[in-house]
Parts: sequence; structure tokens; C-alpha cells
Amino acid sequence: MQDSTRTRDVLTRKTEVAPERQRARRTRHCLIVLGLCVAHSSSTAGWTGADREILRSVHGDERGEVATSVVELDDGGFLVAGYEYDDWDSEWDALILRVAPDGRQLWRHSSDRPGDDYAWVVREAGQDRFVIVGTQSTDAGGTAGFMECIDGEGRQVWRRTYARSGSDVLWAAERAPDGGFFLAGQTEREGAGDLDFLVVRTDMQGHELWSRAFGSPAIERAFGIDLSPDGGVLAAGLQGESEETANILLLRVDAGGNELWRRAITGERFDVAHDVQRIADGGFVVSGYTSSYGPGDQDGFLMRLSADGRMLWMRTYGDTGEDRILHVAPMADGGFALVGYSKHGPGENWDLIVRRVGRNGELVWSHRSGGAHPVLGKDIVAGRDGSVIAVGSSQSEHPPYDDVIILRLSDG
Repeated sequence: MQDSTRTRDVLTRKTEVAPERQRARRTRHCLIVLGLCVAHSSSTAGWTGADREILRSVHGDERGEVATSVVELDDGGFLVAGYEYDDWDSEWDALILRVAPDGRQLWRHSSDRPGDDYAWVVREAGQDRFVIVGTQSTDAGGTAGFMECIDGEGRQVWRRTYARSGSDVLWAAERAPDGGFFLAGQTEREGAGDLDFLVVRTDMQGHELWSRAFGSPAIERAFGIDLSPDGGVLAAGLQGESEETANILLLRVDAGGNELWRRAITGERFDVAHDVQRIADGGFVVSGYTSSYGPGDQDGFLMRLSADGRMLWMRTYGDTGEDRILHVAPMADGGFALVGYSKHGPGENWDLIVRRVGRNGELVWSHRSGGAHPVLGKDIVAGRDGSVIAVGSSQSEHPPYDDVIILRLSDG
């Protein structure tokens, strides 16, 4: 990517979304993916309405506001990261919200710096501190990754930037056992491709210990990252010749930044992994969406991997429209919660979708939030009380501008 306008187009595309309610059904499509049969679940199976909502909290003012990431705090409240804007052509500012357990907004801070800031991830950093990871525009017209540490009141402790090529983007972060962080995204800094996977390792103060670009002649972009048992990471994203056709790409890196293996899961159209989470047995689950597998134009998927990257199963979710799953949260019973958005067909609005699935990906229940205006699900975590917490954006309150939406859903 050569300029910030192109970067913004790709950024908004990254977090991309329930069909008409039809009679619940399940079908099974025997599509061969690495020799496995891909199971499919209709997105309308097990629908629930507002009765599952413990909390629905919407936050906005005269500006548009979008939530991209959330952590639950010790008091049951939330710290939410995202961005705000005046209109889609104006500058965007990184946004942080502190929200009480009952949904009241306690404080908010925005970056308000020259140029664009986008906050994509919030993570706990210990000692009542948190890090916000995202991307900012540069004076030269490009982009750089940033990580900012704040205290419990939102005051800045430190801020670091990570700039190599002039077109660097950070999408994901995970805290390492020593208190430092692994960051993942994309870069033009080195490697053979137009865009390459980027993995950065920092200490607990955000100072860069190493960074590596992993490339090929294709475009490669990392959207998710999580720790592996040996102290390294698994990064997940896409690999493709263009923004229209892509395959799921998984990259395993050791603690020193050396590539151990990579797996490309090839389809005929556009397939992308958005998130990866390590699970108790040392394996991983990967979430995203696919145009190659499933009955719809796009279908969400969940994939289970062994520790060495072998696919154990893959399940898709959706109907004949477009269904996109972004993030996955492991639950205490061994199952998973998924968030994304969906629409039935052209001209329909996106609806926020939360799906609760079992340990083998079987659909347990689904929750849809939408209506006359777009509502998008961007992140999901397991609540300390066994609930499911999802965040995103809603245009229902003052369209066409977005507001931050927070949902806490009962899993009982």
C-alpha cells in the first residue's frame, strides 16, 4: 500500500458482517480441505432474541464511534478501544472508553493528534495498566504501528511507534509471559511481496526487541496472533495475488522470530483468517470467513488445529447471503463464542451476530442484533461470570453515524 487513503480502504475492509430468519436447518457439505470434510451449520439454527441480553449499552455523541476491542475489568466493567470520526472522509482518532458494569460511561479519551489514529486492540499489561495497539498516519503520508500504555484512568504512561517501510499496519497483539508483547500486522519493509506478514516482539515497556517480515511473491497480511507452548506465536491472516482472491495463511514463529512452518489453506475465491486463539491442549482455533466453502456468498468459519498445524476440523456458518466471523473466544466448557456480522442479500443491512458453539464447532445458540440500520460485531471475550461479551458499532441511534455498542449475553 502506497498511501494512507488506500490503507484506510483496507482497514475498513478488515472488520467487515443475519440472513432472514428461515426454518432452522443443518446441512453438511463434503468439501475437501486438506482431505477433511467441512461441516456447515445454518446461521438461523438456535436463534435467540433480546431475552439473552443481560446488558446492552450504546455510547455516542455527535461524532461516529466504533468499538474494535474489549477487555473485562476486575470490577465487571469494560475497557473498550476503537476509533471516532466526524465523517468517513475526515481524520479518525483512536478512542478509549471506560464503562461501568451497569453500562454507564465513566470516562473517554481520544487521541486528537494530527492525522489518523486507529485503535484495534486493547490488552491488560498488569499493575492496573493496559496497552492500546493500532495504526497511525505519518507526516510523510504513510502509516506506522503504535502501542500506547495507559493507566486505569486513561492517562498515558508511554507510547511507542513501529515504522519501517512507511506503510506498516498493526492489527493484533498478545502479551508474552515476561510482560512484553507480540504484535502482528503487515509491512512493505522487506521480503519479496507487495505486503508481508509482520511480527514484532517488545519488552514490557514497548521497546522493540526484534521484528521480522515474512514474505513471498504474494500479498500476505496478518490479522491475528496468539502464544504457542514454546514461547513463540502462531499468526493468522491471508495470502493472495490481489485483494479479490486470497487463501488462509498460518505462520508459526519461535520465540526468537524464526519461521518454523507455514500452512496455506487454498480455496478458489476469497478466504481470510481474522483471529487465532490457543486452547488448553496446546492446539489452536482459527476464525474468519470464506467464499470457497459453504453455501453462501461468504460464510464464517471456525477451524481447529493441532499444535503442529494440522487441521482437525473446519465448520462453516451461514446461509445464502454473506456471513463473516471476525473473532473467537474460548469458553470454560471447551466450546467457543464467535462474533461477526451477516446480511441476507444485496440491499440488506448488516446485523451483529454472536454464535455459541460446542467443542467441535456444533452450533448451540445464535444471537442477532440489528434492524433498520447496520450493526456490526467486532470483538468478543468470555465474561468472568460465564457470560459472553461482544462489542462493535451500531447506526441505529443516529444514522448514518456509528455508536459504540456493548453486549453482555447470558450463556445459560
